[in-house]
This record gives sequence, C-alpha cells and structure tokens, in this order.
Amino acid sequence: MDSRPLDGPIVVDVDTVPEREMVFIVRDEDQARELAPLICHEQTSKTVLVLAAGLPMSALEAQLLQHDNKCTLTTPDRSVHELNWPAAALPSWQQSIHCVATLHPAIAASRASVLVHALPTNDPMAHCLPENDITVIHMPARDVPRATWLMDLPIESIQRWHDAKIQLILTTDRNPYGLTRLLRSASRAHYLGDKIDLTILMDQSSDRVTVQFANTVAWEHGTKHVRHRIVKMNKMPLFVEAWYPQNDYDDYAILLHDDIDLSDQFYVWAKQALLRYRYAPPQASSYSSSMLAQSIMGVSLYSPQLLDTPQQGRQPFAPPPGTTHPYLMQVVTNGGTLFFPEHWREFHHYVTARFADIHKKQLQSITVPDARSGNWTNSWRRYLDELMYLRGYSVLYPLVQGGKASMSSLYLDLQLDHLLHAHDDQQQQQQVANDDDAGMPPPPPPLPIDQDDLAAIKALFQVPLANYVPPLAPSLNTVSLLDLWGKPIEFDAILERGRAFQSTVSACPPHDAYLYDPSDLLCPFARIVELPVQDATADILPTRVATLFVPKPTEQ
Repeated sequence: MDSRPLDGPIVVDVDTVPEREMVFIVRDEDQARELAPLICHEQTSKTVLVLAAGLPMSALEAQLLQHDNKCTLTTPDRSVHELNWPAAALPSWQQSIHCVATLHPAIAASRASVLVHALPTNDPMAHCLPENDITVIHMPARDVPRATWLMDLPIESIQRWHDAKIQLILTTDRNPYGLTRLLRSASRAHYLGDKIDLTILMDQSSDRVTVQFANTVAWEHGTKHVRHRIVKMNKMPLFVEAWYPQNDYDDYAILLHDDIDLSDQFYVWAKQALLRYRYAPPQASSYSSSMLAQSIMGVSLYSPQLLDTPQQGRQPFAPPPGTTHPYLMQVVTNGGTLFFPEHWREFHHYVTARFADIHKKQLQSITVPDARSGNWTNSWRRYLDELMYLRGYSVLYPLVQGGKASMSSLYLDLQLDHLLHAHDDQQQQQQVANDDDAGMPPPPPPLPIDQDDLAAIKALFQVPLANYVPPLAPSLNTVSLLDLWGKPIEFDAILERGRAFQSTVSACPPHDAYLYDPSDLLCPFARIVELPVQDATADILPTRVATLFVPKPTEQ
C-alpha cells in the first residue's frame, strides 16, 4: 500500500503494481459490491487489477467473497493494489491533485488498456481519470449485472467501447399514446453509461397532442432533436430519409416507429452484437468468412413470429430446430433495427435510383423471385428486399426463449381493433343497400372476429419482452443463416444466388470493388430505341450518348 502523510510529499510505489490488461477502481464497499459481477467473472482471457483507493484489502475481499465464495485476489489473473487516499472532507481540488499524483502512476505502471469504474459524477476522482492510451468505461451500478458479457469479449473489442456512436430515431404521426409508450420504455433502458441522442421525426399530419408531447418530453440520456415534416408523404420517404450516416464506420442508428415497445435490455443486446462482430480483432479467415462479416447490415431488436415475404402471404415462423444462438436472416422487420452506416448509405442510394426509375424511365425491371414485397411499389421493404437478395445481406436476430421473447414488441392496436366491429358495420351497409335496391338477395354475412381470435392475432405481433440478453456465438462462422423465406442456407449459396439474379437484371457484373456501392446493380441493358429523326433530341433519350441507325430511304 502506498504510504505518506497526507500533508507531506506523495509517494507511489509503482514497483509493486503488477501488469494487467484491465483495471477496476473501487472507492468503498458499495462500489466493490456493485463491480463484483465483473471483477469475479469467470473468464480466462484477461488479467485484472483492482485499485482500492482508500478501501482496505480485507473489506474489498469480503465484498467479493460475498458475491462469489471462489472470488479471491490471490489468483494469477486477479490482483489488488491499495492506494492511500485522502479523506473525503478535503477540498475537491486537493483530492484531484492527489488523484493525478497517485492514481495516474499506478495505472501507467499496470500497462492496462481498459479502466472500468462506477464512480458517481460528483466524485473528484471521476474527473481526474487518465484519458490517453487507455479506454475508460463508466459503468453505472444498475447496469453492471447486464454487462457481464463484457468480460467474455477480446480485450481489443473492449478497447473500442466508445467507437460506436448509436442514436435513436423515432418516427410518429397521430399516435401520442404509442409515442408515450415507446419513449417510456426507451427512457428505462440500460445504456451502459453511453450518451445516446434521440431524434423524434413527426409526419406532417401529427396532431397537437403528439407535437406538444414531443416538444416537452425530457430525455436524460443525451441530446434530443425534434423534426416535423411539412408535406404529407407515404411511409417510405419518412423511413428512408429519417437518417443518413455521417461516416461509414462508427455512426449507427436504431430506427423505431410509434407502434413499438422496447425491452430495457434492447441497447445492451445491440451494443454486445456490435462489439462481438463489428469490433472484433482481425483474424486470418477465408474469403467467404470475410464476405459474411461484411454482409451483415444490422441488428434486429424484434423476434418475428410471422414472415411476410412468401408469395402466398404471411406464414408462421420459428428458428430452425437446433438453433442455440442468435441467427442471421435475410429479412428486415418493422420491429426496430440497428442499421450499419455503410449498408444504409448503399440502400439510400439504391432506393433513390430505383424509385426514380420505376416512376420515370423504367429502364430496369427488378422483382425478387417468389417475394411478396415485389408488389409493394411504395414500400421501402420492396427495395431493401431487392438489395439484400442481390448482395446476400442479412440481419442478426436475437434468440431468447427459443424465439418466443424479443427485445421489442409491435402493438397494432389501430390496425386490428376495428375488426371486432367489421361485421356490424357491414350489416348496416348491406341494410342500406337493400333499402335502395329491394328484391336483390343480400350476400352472406362475413364471419365476425371474436375476442379470442383477435387476441391470437395480436399475440403474433406483441411478442413478450425479454428480460435478459442472449449469449452470442463466439464466431460468425458458427451462426445459423436463413434466407429471405426463413429457410436455412449456406452463405456461399446465398451469395451465388444473388449474383446469378444480378446477371438477369443488371448489365454490370458483380465485383468486390463495388462494396457498399450500388452502381453495379443499376446498369440497364442496352436496347434499341426507335425514334423519328425529327424527334431525336437528347432530352427524351434514356441515355446520355445514343447511336441512331437511320434507315436509308427506299426508292419509290
């Protein structure tokens, strides 16, 4: 233990500080108890040093043993170093000086790359921690039990804890009750000490209650932004224009609508997936494995019970038997998704070109075989399904309780409640028609939907919210992959299927140089355009350069 008179020179015995990969700072018994799940976590890949600042080693070890009777401080991978710390009664500036003079040399001597603490924001030590050459993670006490997976990550992934900048983007219209439910659940979530910005995007037709609530609701986890459209449009531009990434590396967004409810674990799930698969240290891998990692375009919060991609309509869905970890699937749902920046940028450019072509020149005809979304001209799902099918992209889905629980849930109240009264409404309409046209036999009445049937329909969308985060497979190579219809498939097959389809809809062949660039997907095939010579102007030709073959006039 470092010793010195509190009013004399500060002496730090750095020679006794062992070298470790991770450092935990503990000030008192409460913090020891709070950080015990991380300090005592059973992992063998990292060495841990606990810096006890003013807390006797015996008191520290007692708290750790209370959490786990096997958690001692004398193992080769876990050790403790005591720091003499001044009384809390000292002015904060004196405590800060002491912090710099004692804590910084001890951390430097440990050569640690990650520092974890649960210091309150009003603690002077929290404002004098080193910032260079070490990743400092402030873990709120309430979040520690949800973050034990942190200790299973490679140290290189933990070092990139702050790289990902995740924001929440909420779209809403005339649904103040749904917006309130969504924001309430988002406010209660565990954000692991991260700063999370929030954007509320209201449609032009949002009512006064929605506007007032969006403007006045408090958001304590970051900066709140409110936007309001001035032109009423369909859902596609509202969704696609909600976010555009600032870069292709660390800017992420979770897109949510006001019919969604969230588990308090949703952010923990998304953060874990990013650190495990996006920020894992590079490893020697095959071309196929590298392409698989590049093909993941997001992390879903929702565990679907139905798939709407089959041509014959919605079909029940469950992960294939034997699936034990979160899985990849070539589908995006309406239940909330964290999108990766480079994939979203490519989708933004792709849907811009496709939508313009469909409504103007119609130079390309792209319809995914046997996909129901091919009929949805004004839906973003059609164009995202096209891009995912062509590129072999997929999204990571949670697997909680075999797929029966989810990180988000859908509340389709407005879409379903009216079905209860559909029978009565149709009977009234038919009675009016019979009065106007007596003598015509009425059609058979529709079958009414009772409460039990309605509850069963809602249960297919309102998936129970998960209260824990599912463990991830250690490597993407062991993650199950499902195609657009929820069928198991190998990545090489899904990639080859997309490239074969590209050869039928685009004149440009696929090439790795077009990674996250849709240019090679948007090449119309050459065709002959017949125009009268006097009408052949550049304005009406579908290409910038055109060669016209003018037939020689025949002799009369």
